[in-house]
Amino acid sequence: MKYTPFIILLFLSLNFLTSESTISSFSKTPKNRKGFDIGFHFLENNKLKLVLPIETGFRRDLYDLNGNLLQSEYLNSEGDLIESEPGLAIEKRNYNSFGLVEKIQTFDVNYNPSSKTTILYDSDCSQLRKDESCAKEIVFFDKEDKPIENEDGIHKYKTEFDITCLKNENRKISDCKKLEKRLNKKNKLTADKDGNAKIFRTFDLMGNLNLYEIYDKFGKIKQKAIYAYDYKCIELTNKPQGCIILYEYLNRLQSDKKKSELEVLNYGKKTITYDLNCLKEKKVSEKCISQEENYDQNGKLSDITERFTFGCIDYSLELGAYAKKKSNFDIKGNEILREFYNSKNNLIEDSSGGAKYIYAYNQECLDKGNKTQHCRTLIEVYDKKLKLKYKAIYDENCVRTGKASMESPNYCTAWKEIYDSKKNGKSKILITKADFDKEGFKTNVENYNINGNFDFKTIYHFEKEKLIKKENQDINGNLIEDTNGIAIYKYTYDHEKFTTLEETLGVDGKLKANPDGIARMVFRYNDNCLRIKKNRYECTSLEEYYDEQEKLFNAKINNEDTHSYAKKSREFDDQGNIITEAYYDKKLQLRKNQNGISKYKFRYDKFGEIVEEEHYGKKGALKRKIQYGYDGNCKSVSSDFSCNTAITYLNKKNNLINRDIVNGIPYAKEITSYNPLCIKITLDPDECVEKKEYINSKKEIVQADYYKYLDPPSTNSEIKLIKLKLTQDKTPYSVEFIK
Repeated sequence: MKYTPFIILLFLSLNFLTSESTISSFSKTPKNRKGFDIGFHFLENNKLKLVLPIETGFRRDLYDLNGNLLQSEYLNSEGDLIESEPGLAIEKRNYNSFGLVEKIQTFDVNYNPSSKTTILYDSDCSQLRKDESCAKEIVFFDKEDKPIENEDGIHKYKTEFDITCLKNENRKISDCKKLEKRLNKKNKLTADKDGNAKIFRTFDLMGNLNLYEIYDKFGKIKQKAIYAYDYKCIELTNKPQGCIILYEYLNRLQSDKKKSELEVLNYGKKTITYDLNCLKEKKVSEKCISQEENYDQNGKLSDITERFTFGCIDYSLELGAYAKKKSNFDIKGNEILREFYNSKNNLIEDSSGGAKYIYAYNQECLDKGNKTQHCRTLIEVYDKKLKLKYKAIYDENCVRTGKASMESPNYCTAWKEIYDSKKNGKSKILITKADFDKEGFKTNVENYNINGNFDFKTIYHFEKEKLIKKENQDINGNLIEDTNGIAIYKYTYDHEKFTTLEETLGVDGKLKANPDGIARMVFRYNDNCLRIKKNRYECTSLEEYYDEQEKLFNAKINNEDTHSYAKKSREFDDQGNIITEAYYDKKLQLRKNQNGISKYKFRYDKFGEIVEEEHYGKKGALKRKIQYGYDGNCKSVSSDFSCNTAITYLNKKNNLINRDIVNGIPYAKEITSYNPLCIKITLDPDECVEKKEYINSKKEIVQADYYKYLDPPSTNSEIKLIKLKLTQDKTPYSVEFIK
């Protein structure tokens, strides 16, 4: 839904003419003159009037039925005209047939003209876009209609547009300007605050930018950029800005950053080639670049880290600096080779130490819609001397059956070689070898140590596709401990899908703790929760941790010393909502989590929305509450958290306590209300707030926003709803028209 501000900001250069300039904070509201009505009023002459308090008195705005600001008057507390700035007591606006402002006039307190701004629009642009950005000429005059210059020394802005570019709805109007000029009152080029006097662009037959030039006031070129496109890429992706095959820059400014930081290098030229098969399959040009080359301004290959996109900069730190990048793709558009070269055309390593990457994929896996990384059957990484650094071969059955998607991309690794490990300063190899059955389940893994010798193997045991045991064995099949000191991992299922008991054992078959001190983990689940959320972690009703003496153990959770417990229990309602959550130590006494809470209780309404949380301390005593309220009309179009009408933080005595912060100020309660008519029109509750108050523990409002919504005065107007923003004393100080 589009919102049109009541003040039309044509250009930043016009800020001295906008009536918005006098709107600021209202620490004091001027005393109201008798009969002087503050607020919004419908007049009999089909006009809308808004009277606003300002620091010096009032401002009275007049609108037409389509929300166009016609006139602003500045008044003192007695209702007499005053000048908000020299010569500005009244501002009048005239509009053309497209509803765009074409003249702005200002008057002093004696109704004498003080300035005038005229705006002419490009008719093609206005018909296509109906936007103030379609202005082709903006001119400034004094009270005697003589040319004057604004604060940048500019008397006139002149603009020409490319109609083909404008017809593309995805292009901004500002991107379709083929000529921009800044002129002084002698009709000579003059520079703006950035030193730019003229900007010249040319476009191809499809409306794509192919030349961009900036000139100073002497007509000397400051910067120049040339672009070219792959039209087959545009045809396949419908995204011209992602199909550029040439960027060429002249007179590009160097960065003023320190050398210790990433510098903006002085690009000369960048060329890009796209793979056609990849474009046909992927429809995303960024994933289909078969070659990139970076040149300096002398036309030589140059190692450059920074990559320019259309109008913005993309720092590719993960790639490092390179002069050339090459990629090959298979017939389905999957990348199978990637190489990096420096300016001397030698292989160069990226920040990960790889200069050459080789990939292969299982097409059946890809055809099922799985992610590319889940369907890889080969990865090889070489350094700049083409020495193998890393190799992984994946089991085809495992990949094809989707185990990589369910477990992890590395689950299906059948053979892995790592050459980055070192011993005594010499590079050594680590090898992992795995076997899989025809269903893609891992049956064993062999590990070779840093010297390339057999270290140990892990045997996987399944029962009806459920992993029930892993055993580490030496070369003779004897039990052996892995690097975590564990010989056997056991898994028990009293649930149809998830483990309910996980244990680690030593070579003697007895419980043995892992490096975190845990030897046994017990889990239970709530089926109502699983039916809805399908997530074992959200639906765990019980967690227990034991040491190797089978005693409850305060285990570290997520490696956090401040969050350790031996038991966590949850209770759920019939809809699968958590109603209690409690943490216990090894003595089954309540234990605080990382937030200092040992137990939570939750209550829900009939729609399953949480309405109250209770937080309990270590001794089981209530510490605080959080209460929630919701708006029914809002919920009818939105199920997100934005429909809260209240969030309240209370202590155990039901007194407000500060628990959150807005703009650096603590607060204890957030109150929100929504306008049902606005929600019905916009279907966007966030834009339909009537009241938003933040209240601290002393019941003081520390911040507040208020809005009032009014029906338009006529069904023929473009306005669907009038939205007033109010001060804390409910005085309007701005207006928006929902169209």
